[in-house]
Amino acid sequence: MRELRENVPLPAARDRYKVFIIDEAHQITNEAFNALLKTIEEPPPWVVFVLCTTEAHKIPATIASRCQHFSFRSVGFEDLAARMAWICQQEGIEADAEALAVLAQAGEGSVRDSLSALDQAIACCGQTGRRRSARAAGRLFAGFFGTGHAGAGLERLAPRVGSGG
Repeated sequence: MRELRENVPLPAARDRYKVFIIDEAHQITNEAFNALLKTIEEPPPWVVFVLCTTEAHKIPATIASRCQHFSFRSVGFEDLAARMAWICQQEGIEADAEALAVLAQAGEGSVRDSLSALDQAIACCGQTGRRRSARAAGRLFAGFFGTGHAGAGLERLAPRVGSGG
């Protein structure tokens, strides 16, 4: 927070705005929120703050009352699967619709989580010729995603991938 307060008064060198993104803002301590409040109350015209959180109710009212609130929704299943198919096509990666559907479902509407699962499936199964392995990886991710046990699923999948699975 100290670094942020030191950098706010300095105008951007080449751009119109200086954007400060504070991720997981609900985890900021009360002392840090008090320090941030002073900066947010009267920011220079070139400063924009973006506070990101999944728990908006934990942001103090003194901060929240000075912010615009944008609630994002989950991305639809079809849109997510189609986007992953487009990415695979652009990257030259073979992936069938079933594997992508399982990975999209594992992400539960989160683009970041679905793409992370796709990255892990690619790392685990390779880029071409292993559709059955990709499907198996997708099923494992669907079972373990969000529980912190994806590594265990990969360990179980590794022997199948090694054999061309």
